[in-house]
Amino acid sequence: EEVFKLNEEVHRLQNRMDELACFTPGMIALGASGYGPEDSRKFLSLAEEQLSSCLHCFASLCSLLGHAITSSSQHLQNWLGRTISSMQDSFQDLSVGTSWNILRPKTVESLFYLWQWTGNKTCQEWGWNIFEAFEKNSHMESEYVG
Repeated sequence: EEVFKLNEEVHRLQNRMDELACFTPGMIALGASGYGPEDSRKFLSLAEEQLSSCLHCFASLCSLLGHAITSSSQHLQNWLGRTISSMQDSFQDLSVGTSWNILRPKTVESLFYLWQWTGNKTCQEWGWNIFEAFEKNSHMESEYVG
């Protein structure tokens, strides 16, 4: 299962998440530092679970560059106890809402914060893989393009 930051539009929730929402795992990880060990672990677990959803946006395209919008037809729950290592699970119920990338670094920022906070090398590896994907697919002679 995955955790989405759901959008509220005209007083109803949508199972849609913009890549911009991928700053949330980093924000949650930073906020976890203000709590005791038990509560902090719960918040970090939530952050890692949502980050897993963000990483799927990147992994689902051949370029490894995430698309701007992803949606799911299911409400997603049960984030406690799951870690980023569950990224190896398949994500069958997601659909790509857009096929472009607008060069937002939100997922990479969250990867950095979670790596700093947890020491999880997977976060560091994903950050590097995404950086290399930007270099390969978006770098032009004088600029980056989406």
